[in-house]
Amino acid sequence: MPLLAIWLLAHCATLMPRPVLSFIIPAHDAQRTIGETLTAIARQVPVPATVPVPGLGPGGCGGAAITWEALVVDDRCSDATVKIVKSLGDKRISVIKNLGPRHGPAAARRLGLERATGEFVYFLDADDVPDPQAAGLLVDAIVRGEADAACGGFRLVDESGEDLCWSHIPEPGDWSVQKLTVANRLTIGATVVRRTALLEAMAQAPAMFESGCQSEDWAMWMHFAKVAHERAIRWVAVDKVVLAYRQRSGSRSRQVMDNLSSGLQIIQSFGADPDEVRSAAIGLLRRAACEALVEGEPELLRACAADIPPDERGGDQAAAAFVSPLRWSLACRGYLRPPGMQRAMDELLPAMTAMAAGVLHLDWSSVMRRALCGPEQLAMAASRLHATLGPSGRLVIYGLGRSGRSALRLVVGRPHVAAIDDDATRQSPVPRIGVDDLTPFDAVLITPDSREQILRRIDGTPARIVLPEDLLLGRRI
Repeated sequence: MPLLAIWLLAHCATLMPRPVLSFIIPAHDAQRTIGETLTAIARQVPVPATVPVPGLGPGGCGGAAITWEALVVDDRCSDATVKIVKSLGDKRISVIKNLGPRHGPAAARRLGLERATGEFVYFLDADDVPDPQAAGLLVDAIVRGEADAACGGFRLVDESGEDLCWSHIPEPGDWSVQKLTVANRLTIGATVVRRTALLEAMAQAPAMFESGCQSEDWAMWMHFAKVAHERAIRWVAVDKVVLAYRQRSGSRSRQVMDNLSSGLQIIQSFGADPDEVRSAAIGLLRRAACEALVEGEPELLRACAADIPPDERGGDQAAAAFVSPLRWSLACRGYLRPPGMQRAMDELLPAMTAMAAGVLHLDWSSVMRRALCGPEQLAMAASRLHATLGPSGRLVIYGLGRSGRSALRLVVGRPHVAAIDDDATRQSPVPRIGVDDLTPFDAVLITPDSREQILRRIDGTPARIVLPEDLLLGRRI
């Protein structure tokens, strides 16, 4: 290349305004979600004006749009992720291709950080959805607080973006080495850091962006927290939800064990005080026990609970320590979403915490049926199921006991509703039919708690069989 062309390129680069913020998004086969993530970035809006800060507009980042770049790190994608990114046609969004072997999100973040030019860095996963004011709130908090990093809250959503009724707001000190040793309290997609602080931390702790363990985010924040403590890097908390954190569906059993193993490695690597290490390990076992309980894995639950010291399992104080991880596990599986479930779960929490601690042995499916099949939940389930029927469809309530009458409450008087009951003496407010009368157009809602014999009796019928918990939790029916 001629020297004049090289000089012109370098000169033009110095004239181009540097963005205030660099979004860095590792992506591996993320075609289903990357478009929504980038659209959320493009929809970032200014926050209300606060204090004047040179270089960031009249109100710091408040009152003015933040200039940004988005660096999508193609971590060996084999699907249409890159094509989708390029199809957006936004010059602020660029793709960085990982030409080496795939090493995971941590290594991809490092590659993005090396190319970033913004004063601040905002890491996102390829399925994160930041709130429209997320960038403005976090950057503004750093500027106003004369800090180097800011973290905000997040809420759980399912794969389709529906709220799972659980959120977390950070507290001051959540970023300390002591608190992070016990549990990772920071979320990648709800945190913004000055680029210079990240580069300084990476220079001091080269392993900060190493991949290879299940808890890469936790390891990264632990490295950063240690450097931040030594170099007086300042944090601030934003007491608002700034991120929709997507929770994947499917079995979490394997993930429970991987998280437990990698978490114990992190605790042992960073924990200095033996009492802190012991406390953190017990906390990990509690979380694993809660996951195993909610996942319906009794053997895994027994294994986790057996490793928790007896004095950490019984008593009010020990039981209270199970509440937060249990609520998290319930939310991840969608159990807190149905109407009335928050109240039902509050009533059952003592029994659930005792089950997670291994001091009470009950059948998990029975406990969940008790929570999910209350009068309010059954009425809602019947109403929802009726709404899914086509013109030829019929809703059939199986059981006319207390549960069945609750299910009928919102659908009595609607067309195409019938009931089945094995007790011929029970009165029915809707037409009664027999099992032999079921057709392919029928949807049968099973209401009694003792359902095994019923399911055997109607097995092989052409009707669609529906359990209330599957309907309320949004499972495929």
